Formats: sequence, C-alpha cells, structure tokens
Amino acid sequence: MNTYAPPYGDVTELNTSRLIMDSVGQDTLNQIAEDAIDLLETSVAIYEANGDYAFGMFSSGWCRYMDATARDLCGTDDNLEALNCGKWLCHENCWNDSAKVAIETGRSTDIECVGGIHLYAEPIFSLERVVGVINIGYGDPPTDPEKLNQLAETFGVDAKILKEVAGSYEPRQKFLVNLAKKRLKSWARLIGEIVEKTQIQNERQESKSLEIAKLKQAEQALEARESFLSNVIVQSPFATWISDAEGTLQIANPALKKFLNLTDEQLVGKYNVLQDPVVERQGLMPLIRTVFEEGESISFTCDWDGNDISSLDLKGSKSVSIDATMFPIFSPEGELTNVVLNWIDITERQVAQNALLENEARFRSLFENMYDGVAIYRSENDGENFLFVDLNASGEALSKVEKNRIVGKRITEVFPGVTEMGLFDVMKRVYRTGKTEKRPITLYKDDRILEWVDNTVFRLPSNEIVAVYRDESERHMAEEEIRRLNKVLEQRVIERTKQLEATNEELEDFVYSVSHDLRAPLRSISGFAEIIDRRYKASLNEEGRHYFDNIIKASRQMGNLIDDLLEFSRLGRKSIKQEAVSLADVFEAVIETLGDEIEKTNTRIGIPKDLPVVQGDSALLVNIVINLLDNAIKYHKPDETPVINVAYEILDRFVVLSISDNGIGIEPEYQEKIFKMFQRLHSQTDYPGTGIGLAATKKALQMMDGEIRVESAPGKGSAFKINLLKPMTA
Repeated sequence: MNTYAPPYGDVTELNTSRLIMDSVGQDTLNQIAEDAIDLLETSVAIYEANGDYAFGMFSSGWCRYMDATARDLCGTDDNLEALNCGKWLCHENCWNDSAKVAIETGRSTDIECVGGIHLYAEPIFSLERVVGVINIGYGDPPTDPEKLNQLAETFGVDAKILKEVAGSYEPRQKFLVNLAKKRLKSWARLIGEIVEKTQIQNERQESKSLEIAKLKQAEQALEARESFLSNVIVQSPFATWISDAEGTLQIANPALKKFLNLTDEQLVGKYNVLQDPVVERQGLMPLIRTVFEEGESISFTCDWDGNDISSLDLKGSKSVSIDATMFPIFSPEGELTNVVLNWIDITERQVAQNALLENEARFRSLFENMYDGVAIYRSENDGENFLFVDLNASGEALSKVEKNRIVGKRITEVFPGVTEMGLFDVMKRVYRTGKTEKRPITLYKDDRILEWVDNTVFRLPSNEIVAVYRDESERHMAEEEIRRLNKVLEQRVIERTKQLEATNEELEDFVYSVSHDLRAPLRSISGFAEIIDRRYKASLNEEGRHYFDNIIKASRQMGNLIDDLLEFSRLGRKSIKQEAVSLADVFEAVIETLGDEIEKTNTRIGIPKDLPVVQGDSALLVNIVINLLDNAIKYHKPDETPVINVAYEILDRFVVLSISDNGIGIEPEYQEKIFKMFQRLHSQTDYPGTGIGLAATKKALQMMDGEIRVESAPGKGSAFKINLLKPMTA
C-alpha cells in the first residue's frame, strides 16, 4: 500500500502519553491499520486515552481531501495550535463525538461524520481500563447535490471538486463494513493485550514476584490472542493461507480448502508462492518477493488457474480472478516468521467490468461512426438549460463546430437558433417526461448555419439528454421542387383533360351527325334497290344480277355499319346508372337473345351457377356479354363445334370475368388492335362484321371504371377477361 503523508506532517509527534504508541509500535499499528484500510479504503485513527494520536492513516481520496481541507481552516502551521483551535472539523468530530465518547463510556460508537461518511470507534481495554480507542471511517461519500453543497459551504471548497473526489471512491459492500466492525473489536483487543503485556513487562522490573504473576497473565493473554487470531483466520469468509519465511504454505483456512477442494494433508508443505508459475507468468513475482525480502505489505489482482500448479492435485480447478493482500509477520526480535495472504474471488466482478468495457468500446465505436450527428447534454438547473457533454464526428461536421471547443457550454450559446426552431422546448419536455420525441424536418438558422434538420431526442438513465440529427436540406429542397413540379403537372393535366374532353365531345358529335346524315341517302339507295329487285331483276342477265346482289348486300352492310356507329356515339352521350347487377341475370338475358345462333351452331356454353353481383349498368353489361359471346360463336373453327367457358375470380376491388373459346385465335401483334375502331382481321365473306363491336365494348367498360384484355394464340382459341367493380366500390 502506498504511504500517504498528510501535508501538515505527523501529529503523532505531539503524543505525550505514548502508552499505546510505545507499547505496540508503529509497525504493528501500521499492519492493523492497513488490514482495516484493505477492507474499507477510508481512514484509521488510534488515540491514547488523553486524546493524543498514537496512529493515523488515510487511504481514500475523500478522507485525505476532507481532512487536509479542514486542517487549512485553522490558519496556522503549528499542529498543536490547530488541534486546539476547534476549527479542524475532521479532528474535532472524530475525537469529541466518536473516540472520546467511546473512551468515556467503554462502549463502541457509530456516528455520521461531519465529512459526509460514518465513524465507528471501539475502546481499547488494558488491565480492565480504557487506555485508548481505535476509530475507522466507512461508507460512501455523498453524491446528492444538496449534501455536497452543504459540505462545500462548511469546508469552504468547491462542490464540483467534492463531486469529483466522491466519484473516485469505490463503494464497499455491506458485508465488508460489518466484517471490518467485527475485526475492529479484535484489533482493539489485540492492541489492549499488547499494551497489557508491555505494562506487565514494565511492572516486572519493579517486583520479581509480581513479574512472575503478570508473566503468567501475559502468557495467558498471549495464548488467548493467538487463539483469537487463529479463530479470526478460521472464521474468515476470505480464502487465507499462512506461509513460513521461505514461502511454503503452513496453514490454510476452511474457506481456502473448500475452494480448492483439498485437505490440510494435500496442501500443507505442498505449495510455495515463490515457485508459483501463474504468479511468475503474470509478472507479479518481484512484488511478492518484497513481502519476504523487505517486509512490505502488498495488494494485487491476478488471474489464477490451479491446473498450472504441478505440486498440487487441482484437476478440474476453475480459473478465477482474485483480489489479494499479503503482509508479513515478525518475531519480537524483528525477524520475518510468516507471511499471510487473504484473497477474494472477484471473477464475476471482473467479468462484469470487462463486459462493461467491451460495451463502452462498442457503443463508442458506434457513436463515432454513425452517419447521423449525435450530441449528449447534461441538465443545468434541473432542465432550464443543457450543457454539451459529448459530440460525435458526424455532429462536428454537420454543425460546423469542434467538440473540444464546446464541451461544457450551453446549447443556447453554441446554437442560439434552437429556441426559435422549437428543439429547445422538445429537450425540456423529454427531460421532464422521459418520453422520446421526434422533431420532423425543421429549419434551423443562426449567423453561421442555415439548414433543414431532422431531430430525435431521448433521455438516458443518467438523465442526460441525447439529440440524434441529420441534415435534410437537400432532401427538403428536392421535395419542395417535386411538389412544385407536381402542381405544374397537375395543372397541365387538368388543362389537357379539358382539351381532350372537348375534342372527344366534338368527335362524338361529328360521328353522330355523320352517321345520322348517311341514313337518308342510304334509305333512298335501299328503297330503289328493292323496287328494281321486284320489277326488273328477272330481265337482267346473270352478270347483271350478280352486280345487283352486291349492291343490295353492300347497302345492308352499310346500314349495319351506320347502326353500330350511331350506337357507339350514343355511348358517350348515355347516362350511366351504377347499381348492383347480378351476372347470372345478365347471362340469362344474353342466352335468350342469342338463342337462335347458339342452337344453329350447336354451341356449348359452360356458365358457373354462383356468378357474383357486380357494380355497373345492366344494359351496358348485357351488350358487352352479347358482343363477346357473339364473337366467340362467330370466330369458331369451321370443323369444330364452338365451346365457350365462363369463369370468374375476385381480386382486390374487382370481379374478373373470363369468357374463353376454342376458336381460331388471334395473332399476338393484333391483340391490342382489335379494340380499335374498324380494325378487322378477316374479310366480310369469311367472318362478317363492322369492326366496331370490341371498340364499343372497351368504351362501355371504361365508362363503368372497368377494363378488358385478351389472351390468345392462333388455332388455340381466345380468353377475354374483363374487370368489373365489386358492389359499393364504384
């Protein structure tokens, strides 16, 4: 253990009683104090009955700082004046409220220290009277801001420094504190016995008979002490062994034997710490040799695996991390007789610490390599403002700042625009509620920066606030440009639609007018042809009759064409009645209309019995199905009976109706053209028609928000599929 020398010097030099100090000796007192320090890492003070210091030791940074600070309040370089001035707070509290009370009452005391921890004092008895007291500090320094501020005011120091010093203290588990209190009684008894022995030896010089009596008493006390010390070792929960001066193990306590699963016969004389290969490999041997060669006490940690110790039967021994303390034992003549080692298994703690370090490294790497900027803040004045704690590399680049220049500064100082953009209020809410909030793309601007940023803010368990953000300026400007272009495009579409609607209306008016006007001359041609047919056909030769038949046939075809044109033009003028229509009723009407043609051609039609209901105009649906069935019958193979199959399926918003046949089929290059006006693929002689039926079918379906397509192959028939709205979805 490193020796700590207070800046004001050694106050034991002022000891006027010297009973304990001279009887026990500085080395033994030091060993006892170090044993306590090893458990609690705070402070130890041993007082004579008159209040003089016999020994003092400070280990923790907290105790050292508070004691030195309190000493400075005295305003003098003279330790005697400082001890009597009443301003040395740590001394006054430790002596008057703890040690002095224990001496006066003969009972242990346990109080809260003026320095924020606790003090426990045990009186030292010798020859049935209190000759002094041993006092230890224990407990975690305060971290509460209010308490730290009170201490800072009392001791005249900065609360921030107190917080840093308190944070460096490693907390001790409760069982260690309880163990230290128990040991303090043993140490007080041991000191008392040593003082008692010394007093006996002194009195022995005055009277030989008294010397013999007291010698026996001292021997009994020594035996009791040895028995007590042995009992302490046996009952200790820590693995403990004692070696001889050459390092060979002589005594092992039950905790060690249980851990190694070995007996005294298997351990004693079989292990030598100075020949331990595990210690050698980890470079600890020079440190351990200082205990044997220089009589120093040491502490260390190492990873120990019994499988590497050839002198012991430790098969299956587990590897552990241990925290060990070694100290020497000397004979009255000052010769090294034994070395004691205590160790505790800190494997789980080490694993947890390693895992914590790995996690910290992992998250630090993630933090530094994130594409998004990440800033961490701590609260100032309970969320009234926020101070920069950390900023990753992306955050530096996005914010155009250097981390080392802004850490510790307020966010409103570094980024004055956060209030106007609303992010500052978000951070306050998240700090109060702990609920994560996302701030959508918002404009941030100040004298340095103008950018659109996206922020997500959340609170850490430490109450620190994290803001994750990215520069969305390019994306925002692109979206704005897209919105502008969409508006322009929408306007153009509206204007173009109006133009197309006007053109279509004019075209429909033209088609209707032309079709209607052609009716009159065609009726004249047909009328005169019928007169000639009745009166003069018999007088014509064969060639004349052939030409005349062609005239009549052409006029009839022209009439059909005009009828189809008129019907097509009327579609654009017709008012559509959207209602629920039963496809079963539609097919029933169509079969009745085409009954003669079906019977004439022996056509077989397969129609499902569960045809659904669709949304549409019933009259248009009948005409559509008539067109498709009529075409299926008309374009059949001359040597095969027409076969038509009707099917359906329901997809999303539509009922898909399929009408397939075994007809002549359609070449792929014509499968889109057949839905255009006057597109005929065959002569009137082979397959009569006007070339308007499928165009009218497509238009009628479009008026009902439907569509039509064909799947076909030459010689393998065709399948026309039409999409019809399901009911109540128009």
